[in-house]
Amino acid sequence: MAGKAGMRHYDKDFRMTVVDLHLNKGWSLSQLEGEFGINDTQILNWCKWYKQYGVPMQQTGKVRGRPKKNYSDPTEKIKRLEMEVALLKKFNELLLEEEAKRR
Repeated sequence: MAGKAGMRHYDKDFRMTVVDLHLNKGWSLSQLEGEFGINDTQILNWCKWYKQYGVPMQQTGKVRGRPKKNYSDPTEKIKRLEMEVALLKKFNELLLEEEAKRR
């Protein structure tokens, strides 16, 4: 996982250990921050993700990156083109409204 230069990344097992110490063993955020050198906000985020997703990392299911250009299924390409047409129609409507206001 890429991040800004100098950012530390922790593996899932380490995050799980920290979350377990906080939620089940009763360690305070300041104890964890002192012991492991992790910001308390980060620990709270891990705990929130653990409660929501069952793992101490964000699991949103978001698709990242650019859309595919080579579609293996024709229905995917049709869906993409329909979305583009709908977007262009909306943009055209907005342009016509702006022009009407100017007159």
